[in-house]
Amino acid sequence: MDRTIVSRWTSRFREVRVSIKDDLRSGPPVTAMDDTSVVIVSTLLEEDRRKLCEETAHEANMSTASVFRIATQTLQKR
Repeated sequence: MDRTIVSRWTSRFREVRVSIKDDLRSGPPVTAMDDTSVVIVSTLLEEDRRKLCEETAHEANMSTASVFRIATQTLQKR
């Protein structure tokens, strides 16, 4: 286990926290839902609709999860 994770847990327990789970976040990262990212993914998928998420992510310089989220949730692709 990574030393920084254990250090983070230790400091949280010192702060009287009883859970080691991360705090809830308010949604996906800003870069994942950026309008520019959506346009890039949309353009790449229009060029070749059979392209895999991994290929699109590599070409767009994004994570595969971000491309998948944009394609399925924002662009309503399957």
